[in-house]
Amino acid sequence: MALPEITAPATGESETTETETPEDDDSEDDDSEDGETGETGETSLAGGSYEVTITGAAGQADFEREGTVRVLDTISEVGTTNEVNVVDVCLVSGFPAARPEAGAIRLGSNSGCDPDASAAHIDLAYVETDGQTVTVRPDERVAATLGNNFTAGSGLAAGLYAPVSGQMSITIDDGGDLSGTVDIVGYGGAGFGEIRYQAEISGHRA
Repeated sequence: MALPEITAPATGESETTETETPEDDDSEDDDSEDGETGETGETSLAGGSYEVTITGAAGQADFEREGTVRVLDTISEVGTTNEVNVVDVCLVSGFPAARPEAGAIRLGSNSGCDPDASAAHIDLAYVETDGQTVTVRPDERVAATLGNNFTAGSGLAAGLYAPVSGQMSITIDDGGDLSGTVDIVGYGGAGFGEIRYQAEISGHRA
């Protein structure tokens, strides 16, 4: 993003040689960068909202519940400590912090992907893409923010777990069908320890 700013002074120094050459170089660089982002984040992986069914277990509690997967353009390009995400992805089902239920989950690469998030956008995970598949790995260093969280039961005694390891992998085909898995370990504090959340996800573009 600094390159276009550099070309402006060059124009005043020389209009015939120095101006033309940097502009051509900058244009080529910009096209290359845009192409890489577009192919990975926009063309290969279809953005939008997907209605999904989540089936699995959180600790000892089995569950099947409805949810939403959102695939968005990059939310945070500055202020991230775990690289800029090519795309941002989140899985939302229920409201674990306020209404704990077995399998309720908020898991995403950036807090801004969550429709109920505050104005602060926090990069919460590492993101990798491979064609039509995106993989999200929670960053343990920001787990304490509870931007990502899940519950394994209901009631006041249910612990709220922050993912500290594992991943969510999602594949979207050309027809808008979504499939994927979640396999993460969450930490609920000294009184709850760690539990594992494993689930399969399937659905279709809304």
